[in-house]
Amino acid sequence: FISATAADTPARLAVGTNGQILTADSTAATGLKWAAAGAAFAGCVAYKTTTQTISTDTLTAITFDSELFDTDGFHSTSSNTSRFTIPTGKDGKYNFGINFTDIGNGQAGSVVFLSVYKNGSLITSYQTLYNKGTNNYAAWSNSYVVTGVAGDYFEFFTKNNVQQAQPYADNTAASFYYLGA
Repeated sequence: FISATAADTPARLAVGTNGQILTADSTAATGLKWAAAGAAFAGCVAYKTTTQTISTDTLTAITFDSELFDTDGFHSTSSNTSRFTIPTGKDGKYNFGINFTDIGNGQAGSVVFLSVYKNGSLITSYQTLYNKGTNNYAAWSNSYVVTGVAGDYFEFFTKNNVQQAQPYADNTAASFYYLGA
């Protein structure tokens, strides 16, 4: 590739490697350089394959025992299964979302709380009031943008005000997507 510098002096820029793109760089002699084509997607989706029972008025971490995918080791299916942890090199912003279903045993006027925790501390909380009866499903989704650095971990916690334990269905899933620095 031949380019002209600011002084209109022709200069040769060697071919980059496969997958690279030509980008501007004012520090390079030619004003151009070869660079990676951009950040690759990073994130994970974890989900439940079994039902988890949440006791009345007891704040409980929602656990996930399976994964649809996990590009960088954000989640473990064997230890701390409620946690989504930022790996080295991925400091920045994340979209952290959940789709979950609470099944049966409900009462009209039930309140369900959903909270997001970072490193064991509450960062936001949401509650919903819904009318449902015994053996009916209540499902909803929430999404949050969070900021963190390598080693930070995020979790969803829930509780309810129903006078009996509530099971959370096996179609509950959470996503954790890297948005960038």
